[in-house]
Amino acid sequence: MEKKFKIKNMKLPKNYKQIIKKSIQGEWYCLGKRTTPPILIWLKMIALSNDEMQKLYNARMPGVVICQKPFTELYLRSEDYRNIVEKATPILFSIEKIKERSKQIKYLSNKAKKQALLFYRNDLYRLTNNELLSMYNEMIYHYTRPLLYGFVTWCTQAFSENAISIIRKKRKEIKKLGLDEKSAFGILVAPCKQSLYTKKENFLDKLTYEFEKSKIVKSKSLNKKQIKNIAPALHKAIIDFLEKYQWLGYDYSGPEMTYKEVLEIMMKRKNKKNKKSPLISRDHIICACKLTNSEKNIFDTFSILTYVKDLRNSGDDFVHFCLINYFFKEIGRRFDLTKEEIQYLWPEELENMLIGKKRYTKKYIQKKAKCSVATTISEDGFKRYKVGEEAKSFVKKVINCEIHNQKIKKFNGTIACPGLIKARVKIVYSFDELDKVKFGDILVTHMTSPRFMSAIKICSAIITDEGGLTCHAAIIAREMNKPCIIGTKIATQVLKDGQLVEVDANKGTVRIIK
Repeated sequence: MEKKFKIKNMKLPKNYKQIIKKSIQGEWYCLGKRTTPPILIWLKMIALSNDEMQKLYNARMPGVVICQKPFTELYLRSEDYRNIVEKATPILFSIEKIKERSKQIKYLSNKAKKQALLFYRNDLYRLTNNELLSMYNEMIYHYTRPLLYGFVTWCTQAFSENAISIIRKKRKEIKKLGLDEKSAFGILVAPCKQSLYTKKENFLDKLTYEFEKSKIVKSKSLNKKQIKNIAPALHKAIIDFLEKYQWLGYDYSGPEMTYKEVLEIMMKRKNKKNKKSPLISRDHIICACKLTNSEKNIFDTFSILTYVKDLRNSGDDFVHFCLINYFFKEIGRRFDLTKEEIQYLWPEELENMLIGKKRYTKKYIQKKAKCSVATTISEDGFKRYKVGEEAKSFVKKVINCEIHNQKIKKFNGTIACPGLIKARVKIVYSFDELDKVKFGDILVTHMTSPRFMSAIKICSAIITDEGGLTCHAAIIAREMNKPCIIGTKIATQVLKDGQLVEVDANKGTVRIIK
């Protein structure tokens, strides 16, 4: 059920600019790093510097996209990022504006998914190159708009500080309820509506329950054919699940969920009781802590932001799934390239191919994949595109993004869920590496997504390069009571598989022991 909000704006902290400055330091800020080709991230970077961004935030957000296979990184100049965060922060302290922004994002995200459905078809081969290009350009327009309206969710530095300070002031009242601060915070900022990701997890729990009741539960090895023959009702339920959710959690490069993966999840979940909902409700905490309307609305807004972020991410999942598996695949078929190779082309290059102006070889694409740079910064020295040695030189001289000091023994991040753990780390860059994580390991990654749940459930702690207090890792860590430090920026570059590490999520520090 959707929560009801009393309209009363919150007080903007006087020191909010100082908080923002402290959280966004250095010359360059890495906003994201993915194991994916660059085109989709580059399309978002273009959108962040367009006229609509200027209209929404009274500023543009130019930046740099760096591709060094298998990674694509998105960098913003810290000065520009601080400027736009300062302009966007007051929006967060107006619940009226946030509610309106939430409605806009929901509408735009649904619009993008409807447009993506046009690619979710098997007859794209019937369309001409020009027809495909027209569909694609229309898709990209709808794809980037939820990002622009939702950019405010990347501007929560001062807002998060405010929420945490309220929790700290109310620690005595919270303790009387039998809760700790992290549990109370998690209950207060839970999404205002059930997201698709939650619905997907609930469906998986139901499938597991049906699996446990079936005759095949004791089988050590299962396949689709066996289940179809022995448990046809369960088979049909799995097919229904995949039709609804196979694309959810696709992120930027997939793959989509398979029948085999569903079986593996059910095998891991069987005989494990689901976590019960907290006995202490959100209203109990608000009442016991005697939160003012202004304080309450801080957490109401967080609830909206958490839901909105899931809403936008799930929309992206579907768009990416449709574009990559249908549009890029079809373009690749026409020009003797793979769907992955197509994603290393810049938008102008993709258009050149479709209008018959130029073709691009596998050798050229391999060169781009090895090292290429694209930037929307219009200043001397910031050429739009760079490839090969020119790109490498730019990265080294301008971005200087590599961690040169290999003697780093300790670094910091944002506390998402407190706790203290000493264990060995496993670095996970993509979905196909999740099996590396064994029971009790510390999961280290750029950013988690719902597809990481199998590893999250058995790890002892989580460390991420990216994310804020509304990111997936933070929300799940609070729900599962696992120590979690987010936004370290350098964890995946500093740490190595098998190292013994101390995660002190009470202080926000990560220390290499051995």
